[in-house]
Amino acid sequence: HMAALERSAGVDAAARLAFRFFDRDDDGFVARGELFKTLETILPADVFSEAAVDRIFAAVDRDHDGKISLGEFSVALKHAAVERERRDALSRRDRRGRLGC
Repeated sequence: HMAALERSAGVDAAARLAFRFFDRDDDGFVARGELFKTLETILPADVFSEAAVDRIFAAVDRDHDGKISLGEFSVALKHAAVERERRDALSRRDRRGRLGC
């Protein structure tokens, strides 16, 4: 399965590496249980919840087949990066405005 992932067009090495971290059974998909276990391990207790896992899974599983593919995972990472950039740009603009620059 990983050989197919390695050949996936348009998916960078960092996304593949992150995907492999979540794909605990190495079947080429991230199931809800895998997402749950991984997030439970890496998120602080005050952030982690079953409801948060459900929201994340529903947002990332765009074709609603009950599993997250590498493509879906990659799109979610790219979307998160764009949102982070947007927030950072707004924050910088906000600070400049307050400082009168």
